[in-house]
Amino acid sequence: MMKWSPLALASLTTLFAASALAAGPTLVPNSNRYHEKNPSAATGRAGNATLSVRALLGKDSNTVVEVTTGQLDSAATAPGNLSKVQMKAFDANGDLRWNRNYNGLTGGGSATYTYDDLRRGQPIQTQANITGIDGKRTNVVTVQGNVKLRPDVSVGGLSAPSRATVGAPVNIAATITETNGDVGATLNCVLFVDGAEVDRAPGVWIDGGGTVSCAFTQVFNSAGTKTLEVRASDVVPGDYDLTNNSATQTIEIVSASAPFYFSAYAQDITYNNTGRSEGWSRYNDGTYASDSDWNYSWDYKGWYQQGGLWGWSPTSMTFPLTSVDLKQSTGGATANSWNFTNMAADWSWDDGAGNRNAAVWRWDPDTYSYFYLNSWNWTDGTNNYGGTWTNYYRYAGAAVYLSSGYYRYWYQYNGGSYSGYYTFNDWSGSWGQQWTFGPDYTFDFTVTDATGTVLDAHPTVTLQPYNSTWDYPFSCYDYSWSWGESHYCNEYHYQQTGVYGYASGSTGN
Repeated sequence: MMKWSPLALASLTTLFAASALAAGPTLVPNSNRYHEKNPSAATGRAGNATLSVRALLGKDSNTVVEVTTGQLDSAATAPGNLSKVQMKAFDANGDLRWNRNYNGLTGGGSATYTYDDLRRGQPIQTQANITGIDGKRTNVVTVQGNVKLRPDVSVGGLSAPSRATVGAPVNIAATITETNGDVGATLNCVLFVDGAEVDRAPGVWIDGGGTVSCAFTQVFNSAGTKTLEVRASDVVPGDYDLTNNSATQTIEIVSASAPFYFSAYAQDITYNNTGRSEGWSRYNDGTYASDSDWNYSWDYKGWYQQGGLWGWSPTSMTFPLTSVDLKQSTGGATANSWNFTNMAADWSWDDGAGNRNAAVWRWDPDTYSYFYLNSWNWTDGTNNYGGTWTNYYRYAGAAVYLSSGYYRYWYQYNGGSYSGYYTFNDWSGSWGQQWTFGPDYTFDFTVTDATGTVLDAHPTVTLQPYNSTWDYPFSCYDYSWSWGESHYCNEYHYQQTGVYGYASGSTGN
């Protein structure tokens, strides 16, 4: 049996960087949004002048209204000048609540206003006089819109093996949900190990009320218990609640001693996001009052499923792989099944002096599963070091975002911080294949190489109930203002229910 060391594994980085793997799923740049149910801004146009208006209600009960002739959330200077802005608020019946004018403006093409008397769903109208775009002409643009709740990004469902070995790649995944349901958000999905950033998926888009996943690959070069954290950072256009933006888990990194060490997990989660808000406002003179000034309700449902097996052996496999038999099953049904014979390496490298590396990758677009196996050997002239690691995974959700490190490792992309995603949903009503989970989830994994060496594991993951609920009961608040009074009520309920479980072990001792 070949021996290996962390130093030898670290020396292999150069070898892996040159490899080219077989094509997996077709990836889309993160800059392309997989779906946008409800744009955050309302827009209008006159001549060559455009106007975008966004009104977002925060947790502090203040509504921030952003007005621009350019692009919201852009560092570029907005063209022209807003010389006048008129803001009107209406009730649910279309009756005018108030009218506020801002004249003689010279601050350029963008302006921001904050109000404490606007509520979720309330109609507003913005009219702007714009100069400096069409010569001496003043363009008058009117935009109709509604107040929306600022997005709330929540990180949960962090999935990683409980144990892994030094020098071997570990897949880590996290689910991200927008819980308020009005508008989507862009964010960076960042992986930390013991408090230090090690990888990220930049520019992740999540639709309002939606759930996506972030996938990372991390190699640990030292043994010990590590703390993993996945954090949603730099949320644009701002986050409603920053207290739910991260999830943590520990992982034990050990030196490999078993011929084949494996770790498996599975989860089946359904989420339901419901809520409502309502209220009324009244001026000091008693005008513009009604029993139900405005109301808004939402109900979003969805699901995600994940399953994966990670394995490591200190024995190098020799290509071709004469047989590869893989299966995932639960509830009496086969979720994925693969059988390959005489599988040649998609890429191989051999310098003729005892250093070699070979890898194979397969992707199943029907069940969104993949298989990867990498075998290597390295010599320092005196000792030989070698090993094999393998992954058999499936991710699920509206979209799965791959981190820069994940993309560089598995796709051998060396162009910096690029991150892409793949989506399961063509938005025609199909969310891919949803499996009915039973009380457990089973992996069958058998790989035989050209020398007759066998990697064999058949873990059964016992599934435990999972229930995570965020509840804000129906509550009403009364406010007194210099202009009058308002009554505001809201509630929301977010629940994740399902099953999850982990299993690990070794074979061939």
